[in-house]
Amino acid sequence: MRSTDIFNVLLMLLSCRLAQCMHIYLKSGEIKCYYEHLDKGELLAANFDTVVEQDDGTFQKDDLVTLSITIDETFDNNHRVLAQKAVPQGPFSFSAVEKGEHKICLEPYYPDSTRRIKLYHAIDIGSAISLQSRRNSAMVSLKDRIYQLNERLLSIKNEQDDIKKKEAVFREMTEVTNESVTYWSILLTVVLVVTCFFQLRYLKTLFIKQKQT
Repeated sequence: MRSTDIFNVLLMLLSCRLAQCMHIYLKSGEIKCYYEHLDKGELLAANFDTVVEQDDGTFQKDDLVTLSITIDETFDNNHRVLAQKAVPQGPFSFSAVEKGEHKICLEPYYPDSTRRIKLYHAIDIGSAISLQSRRNSAMVSLKDRIYQLNERLLSIKNEQDDIKKKEAVFREMTEVTNESVTYWSILLTVVLVVTCFFQLRYLKTLFIKQKQT
């Protein structure tokens, strides 16, 4: 996975900690709107990520996707205060000019209008200071979690190395034992053969003497 993809994943995880993370399915040109009450100067912060449906039914990132964002003041005859093409992956922010209900609409675009687009988004509302404070807190928590996971992975790796070393020692002991068993088996076989030879020779000699008497 590329470093930019890892950063986007971590950024999406951070946004999901700050607000409820949602996803919707749209086709090119379809519009999804939300209504939020904002105070004057209040900040609306969001994070977006889009993937496009493939022939096999999976969803993958595609640089051809664009995302249109519009914000209207419903309390002022739907006066449009923002209309822009946003990057389909990344953060977005808007500061309210007046107090009242705002309509936030999202419209993705993709050259192939038959394909579905999955739009992940997390929206949070608050003052710039409070949002930044919460983001810093969430970032610290996320870093701590990553550190704990790294520590756990390191511990597992050390355990695996210990097991490999013990297996190597056990394998060496087994080979030595097998060699010893093989050596003594051969030696015992030789002794038995020699013993049988002398016993047969003795018996043969004894039978010959008995016949002569």
